[in-house]
Amino acid sequence: MTVMLALSLVACTDDGTELVDSGSTAADSGTSDTQDTQDTQDTSPPCTIAVSGTEPAADAAEVFWRDPLQVWFDGSFLDRSLPGVSLTLDVDGSAVAAAQDWDEGVDSVVVTPSQPLMPETAYTLTVDACGVTSAVPFTTSVYGTPLTDGSESLRDRTWVLQTGNVDWTEPDGAAELLNAFFTDPLLIGVQDVRGDTIDLLVAMGVFTDLAGFEQLPGLGTWDVFDVDLSQGAWFSAVAEAITFTYDTVPIDVHDFALQGTFAPDGSVIAGASIQGLVDTRNIALLFGLDQPDFICTTYARDYNLECTDCPDGEFLCMDLAGEHISLDEQPGLTLERLPQDQDTDTQSALTGECP
Repeated sequence: MTVMLALSLVACTDDGTELVDSGSTAADSGTSDTQDTQDTQDTSPPCTIAVSGTEPAADAAEVFWRDPLQVWFDGSFLDRSLPGVSLTLDVDGSAVAAAQDWDEGVDSVVVTPSQPLMPETAYTLTVDACGVTSAVPFTTSVYGTPLTDGSESLRDRTWVLQTGNVDWTEPDGAAELLNAFFTDPLLIGVQDVRGDTIDLLVAMGVFTDLAGFEQLPGLGTWDVFDVDLSQGAWFSAVAEAITFTYDTVPIDVHDFALQGTFAPDGSVIAGASIQGLVDTRNIALLFGLDQPDFICTTYARDYNLECTDCPDGEFLCMDLAGEHISLDEQPGLTLERLPQDQDTDTQSALTGECP
């Protein structure tokens, strides 16, 4: 700011006339006439976040109604807000409520709808990143549609779970071990139907060139009662324990859970997954060792596996989980309920006990 001060200079002439010289000078107030301007230009690096992949892919059809959705990203998230991710129903553009689970590296997000998607329905997954909008339209499959002929149409039918085709996810890193010993097919049959409630029978199977898959003779079966089938032909069944066998060695799986969705005609159980608690103590026999803790000590240490308590308190079990399973029907096969001790000689061979 500049202040002008007026100065009056008085002088006299020879004849006594006063002459007044009025002038002005500037007094500096301590600031310049032009204010300093701050450079406000953004020097941060440009936004580089971009969608690198999605599951499902754009325009995918036959998307399973209970599968989560996922988006992968390239670029740096440093000092950047997370991209916007949303799911909408195509028919009216309404938003679909869904949870978002970002991974630790913040380079992917899993989107899980709060309710399963509707079958045979068009959706769009939309991603906004760095001012760029990516739309991923997709359509769900027929799975999730109620059974065409009702639950009663499932009575006395049987489906085959081929354990060799299971994508084992737990124990982490033990897929090779599980694929080596879980080789026998598992048979799932519907024994009784009461409205939308069914009873399942689980049995071990065998494959022959002559008859295809059959119930393995000489072994007992396991009942799973009161399975709810009211949610779009989806079910979740839990058996307290079942026993796989390999080379006559029994391998117990506690709290064996099977989830899946029947096709409308009942011919397939799709999108299935299994969980349980596998007892490892007999697996050592398959290595020629009489050492029940071998898997949870030596083997677990060498392969970085984790064990946990079995129902009897022994630290000899591992969490078991598999997914991406499809069970096809074996037409004409009806399972027979057999008690666990129905064949003393066979059970003695499996357990190593004398009859």
